[in-house]
Amino acid sequence: MEPTKVQYVVRNTEESTIAIVEARVTAEVALTMYGFCTILKTALTNWFHTTSEGKAAWEASSQRFNVGDLSEVTSVSLMNELERVGITNLSSKVILPTDNYHPYGWTFCEVLRDEELAQILREQSGENQDPILSVGDTVMWRGAWGAEPPFNAKVMSIEKVGLGVKNGVEVESIPWSQVKGRNIVVTLDNQHWAYGSQLERIIHE
Repeated sequence: MEPTKVQYVVRNTEESTIAIVEARVTAEVALTMYGFCTILKTALTNWFHTTSEGKAAWEASSQRFNVGDLSEVTSVSLMNELERVGITNLSSKVILPTDNYHPYGWTFCEVLRDEELAQILREQSGENQDPILSVGDTVMWRGAWGAEPPFNAKVMSIEKVGLGVKNGVEVESIPWSQVKGRNIVVTLDNQHWAYGSQLERIIHE
């Protein structure tokens, strides 16, 4: 389709401000506020995950990048990502409130990242891999049911225990996301045993 100018009013539910977002679009989906916001999030999410400028902008926003942050960005790399989804000449201006709100309800504080796409990108980059606790790993252990100061200890065995089950199953490794409460029991090289709640992962920089 031919480039078409669109304008959307984005209200801020927390403060007495709104943003006026304008652009030219070549994708029919962008002719509605919902569609425009959807492809905008796609472009921004790719920008956050694939460029140094995007990553810096995402962190600078405390991982809450919204339309207010968008008004301050003039990055060429972002413009390239926007053009790929059919958005050009994007501008965002924060002004005083008005009653001219669109039914979709795009709000000022809505985070402009597509979480499903972000999850896919994290998995593709290996960023989302769950760390693993394995036999032989050194961990931080707290005695007295977690009340004592932490000490380093080596894991000699891991037993996975189900809810209400007396005897567990011995395993060689388990994701750290499952190391919590009393769902695992480990034996350590310091002659002690411990529940998952008594263990902390040692992160090597």
